[in-house]
Amino acid sequence: MGGAKKRSLKQIERQQTLRSKKDQQEPRKRRTEATAADRLKGGISLPGVEDKELVAELAKMKAITPYVVASRYDVRLSVAKNLLNSLQQRGIVQLMAGNSNLKLYQFTG
Repeated sequence: MGGAKKRSLKQIERQQTLRSKKDQQEPRKRRTEATAADRLKGGISLPGVEDKELVAELAKMKAITPYVVASRYDVRLSVAKNLLNSLQQRGIVQLMAGNSNLKLYQFTG
C-alpha cells in the first residue's frame, strides 16, 4: 500500500517559490467562449431538402449512408441522419437495409 512519499523541505520550498513566481506574473489569458453560431456551425451549411444539387448528388451514389452525407457536406452525423429521414419521408430515398447502428439508403427519385 503506502502511497506517495512525504516531500522533503527542499522540495516544498521549491514548490512555494514556483507558485509565488507564477502569481507575480501576468495572469493567463482565458479562452473566449464560442458563440452559439460557432457551436452550431455543423448544422448551418447543409443545403435544404428541396435543393436540386443535393438530389443530383445523391442520385450519383450507389449506397447512401449518414456517414457519407456527413463527410461530403461537412456536417455532423446527427444532421445527416435527420436529413436522410426527411428525404425518406418525401420519397426521394428508400431505406434498403439497416439496424440501430447503420442505415443504408438508395436513391429512388
